[in-house]
Amino acid sequence: MFADVATDTDRTDVKIDAEILALALRNLRNEFEVSLGSNRYQILLTTYENAKPDEVNDGEFLELLHGLYVLEYRNDSVWYDVHPIVVDLLRREKLIA
Repeated sequence: MFADVATDTDRTDVKIDAEILALALRNLRNEFEVSLGSNRYQILLTTYENAKPDEVNDGEFLELLHGLYVLEYRNDSVWYDVHPIVVDLLRREKLIA
């Protein structure tokens, strides 16, 4: 289904409906979830709650950052947030309300 869309960029009849969106979100959530364990969930929770990890140079945190589980922002200061799909995973694990 997606292969047709990717190869035919001139099509105008393709619509992203709720079913396609739900499938895409589920696939992304599953991709994020596959490499998470209790240590990484704790790093994500700390980052979510404090806008920074306990240790920015920690290898696990850097993997989460490079994998886009965590997003870095640079404006008046450097701070971090958890990807919205990963926030959903934190809720599913009952780590946040």
